[in-house]
Amino acid sequence: MSYALRGKAGRSVKIELVRSGQGEREAIIAVPITNSAADILRYRAHERKTRENAKFEAMDKYGLDIGYIHLRDMSGASAEDAFARNFFPNAGKVSEP
Repeated sequence: MSYALRGKAGRSVKIELVRSGQGEREAIIAVPITNSAADILRYRAHERKTRENAKFEAMDKYGLDIGYIHLRDMSGASAEDAFARNFFPNAGKVSEP
């Protein structure tokens, strides 16, 4: 399937689906994304999952309120902005036994 969509990023394409157990075809319109856009989405999903796991481990499992900060890189204005965006909302969190 991915081979058939190669070179079509950003352009609407019609895809016909056949759901398992059903003989009917269903047509949908999709807009494929580039590999680099897919990489960004996978990375964001990883960030979210990690943040959720940290919250679960701390709060739900142990009753602690923790802050979690993830920085993609450590240089430039975007890294400083990401740090400020993530640090200050988490700065007041205190663990209580």
